[in-house]
Amino acid sequence: MAWVLYPVPTEILQELYSCMNIAGLPIYTEYPGFKHNIWSKAYNEPGLFEWLFEQRRRAYKNAKDNNL
Repeated sequence: MAWVLYPVPTEILQELYSCMNIAGLPIYTEYPGFKHNIWSKAYNEPGLFEWLFEQRRRAYKNAKDNNL
């Protein structure tokens, strides 16, 4: 799952969000009036830290399994 945090304008990001939505229901939050530094707003987003600490990486048996 992904949480998309982005200032506006967001035309390109909305297209990306649509593609991500097919893969797993991302959370999408826009911040009107901000140019780049949205973290002060994002850190106050209800549920952000709970969501963040619920995320887990898939365990790989070896480096070849991760397709990097």
